[in-house]
Amino acid sequence: MSVLHPQYTYKKNANERQGCFGRPVFVAKNSNEPSSLVVLYLEEVDCEWLNENSFLMTSSEFFSYCITSAADFVFRFAVYLHFRRRGWIVKPGLNYGVDYVVYPDAPNNVHSQFMVIIVPHWNGFHELPMTWRDAVSASRISCAVSKNVLLCGVKNLNGDFQKLTLADLEQCPVQIVCLKQWFARRPFSDKKERKIRSKLKMPCRCLRWAFRIVNWEPSGAEWAHMLRCLQLDDLPRIRRQVFREDIRAAVAGGLMMRKAISVCTGLAWDEIKLIRSSTGKPMLDESIKLDYQFSFNLSHHGDYVILATSSSSICGADVMKIEYPRLQMNLAEYFKMMSPQFADEEYAALNQQRTDSEKLELFYRYWCLKESYLKAIGFGIRCDLSQMHFTFSSLILPVGQFEISTKLVFDETPQNEFTFEECHLDPRHAACVCYKDDSLEAECEQHRGKCIPFQLVTMDFVLQDAVTLNDEEAIPVPGLCKAVPIGALDFSCYLVSR
Repeated sequence: MSVLHPQYTYKKNANERQGCFGRPVFVAKNSNEPSSLVVLYLEEVDCEWLNENSFLMTSSEFFSYCITSAADFVFRFAVYLHFRRRGWIVKPGLNYGVDYVVYPDAPNNVHSQFMVIIVPHWNGFHELPMTWRDAVSASRISCAVSKNVLLCGVKNLNGDFQKLTLADLEQCPVQIVCLKQWFARRPFSDKKERKIRSKLKMPCRCLRWAFRIVNWEPSGAEWAHMLRCLQLDDLPRIRRQVFREDIRAAVAGGLMMRKAISVCTGLAWDEIKLIRSSTGKPMLDESIKLDYQFSFNLSHHGDYVILATSSSSICGADVMKIEYPRLQMNLAEYFKMMSPQFADEEYAALNQQRTDSEKLELFYRYWCLKESYLKAIGFGIRCDLSQMHFTFSSLILPVGQFEISTKLVFDETPQNEFTFEECHLDPRHAACVCYKDDSLEAECEQHRGKCIPFQLVTMDFVLQDAVTLNDEEAIPVPGLCKAVPIGALDFSCYLVSR
């Protein structure tokens, strides 16, 4: 049995006022002192209270004491009690300008899903009622931190709280309204309204995103949350990865895809259904019907995961880290081993470069081009790469410059309808995006003949509108938070099917 003094549970001084779970909102003399909300809730776990003279107080006496301590106590406790009795964990929401944030599980393990704003039904409580400006401001904040806003009010309460008892309060139901923000860019869920929206002019859907996975070390709770935001059928593919960087890239890439699709199409996170082709290329499920062309592709290597989307019918992307091969052979031997993957003209151009650095630059440039094209058409590295012959205006692509004049001849047939956007993400990473530019929509004509620069994104941005798609119990998270072998990735792995 715990014995508590009520004068230590609720400070009238706002600078020392505490919220739930004993965490101070501003400054408290003792951070372990619980709030009156928590203490009153402890009645259910056999807790007793002492008054200022150290005499035992009944729960009714303590409830009356709390009511006189703060004008808003009745409303705050009614809402607090509503969530606690349903298994939610309630914490102060001052950081977000709201009353509470609530968690479905321990705050250290899960993301807070909701922000709670208490709207009292007693008109004398607030000098000014809640306005639409207040609601919109809260909604904008909630979007930025991946939460939903709950407006909570207590029914059947009048202004005479002095006669109110705990039993009376339990008969006052809590009304909850979930406040969500609607963006005009996003199609409606209703089929008829979606059809109307499809007739409106859509913005350009060409994105270039890059995410740095190097030194990215999410906590166990963050891993669990991210995995819950992926489709259940993505998880076996992630678990099959052997190397740590591949696991991180698979998770980051899956989340980036869903975010980009949501941004470009207006589909909500949980409306997106992804499947994979026979060659492993991700694509939207056939059940999702778009009234316009849209394609996307992912790639990862080295320090980056990149994503490209396009308003064309097909799109492919590739990134490669420019580094010496990790095999036990010199550069000349390595190039000789890889020579069957290059056209005669390409192999000759490689050997004509003066320094090893220039040879590596050109080698990875060729490889980015080849793989981006094959990923665009959906082949993967499963054909004779020597049939592909790329020609450049210059064999050297300096860091900081873009190139879109590269041409391809495949199986002796010019592929003039394809555009290749080449660039460097940094001095050690080359990237290329391939798309079929004869199918670009009018809104994307501004990009014809230009290269779209990559934008570095953060995981906070990617998860901004994410929602959980899986039951936590169904998601194993083996090995994600412990060291696993870092493999030596080299081009020899492309000589066999992945």
